[in-house]
Amino acid sequence: MSYVIDTNILARSIEESHPTQQARLLFAAWNKEAWFMEYPVIVEHKNGVWRAVIPALSDLSAEGASRDEAMQNAQRAAEDYLSRVEVTTIKVPLPREQTPRPGSPQALLKEIEAFAGDEEALREHFEEIVRVRQHQREEAQLQDSE
Repeated sequence: MSYVIDTNILARSIEESHPTQQARLLFAAWNKEAWFMEYPVIVEHKNGVWRAVIPALSDLSAEGASRDEAMQNAQRAAEDYLSRVEVTTIKVPLPREQTPRPGSPQALLKEIEAFAGDEEALREHFEEIVRVRQHQREEAQLQDSE
C-alpha cells in the first residue's frame, strides 16, 4: 500500500486541529499504517440473519450468515462508502455562557462558586437547604395524612 501526502495540506490540517487531533495527525503522518478511523457497530441477530449497523455512517449496514460475515461485509461497505465521499471536520464554538438547567450538577457547581474560600458560608447554605427540604417533607406528610 502506498501513500502520497501533500505536506502543505497535512501541515494546515494539523495546525487547524484540536491538540488531541494534532497529536493523532502527527502520529499518523509518522506512522502511515495508522491511518484509520474507528466507528461503533451495532450487531444484531434476527430471523436467522446477522446485521451490522454503523450509525455514524448514514446508518450504513450489512448482513451476513454469521456475525463475522456481517462485520466483514460492514467493513467492506464502510470502506467503499468512505472512498466515495470526503471526510473532513468542522469547528463549532461552544457558547460563552450557558445557563445550566435548574437542579443540574452544573447549576449546583455554579452556585457553589459564590462560596469559594468561605467554607463556613457554604456549610450554612447547605444547612438551610436541609431545613427547607425537611419543612417541605413535613408539609407533604401533613397533606397526605389529611
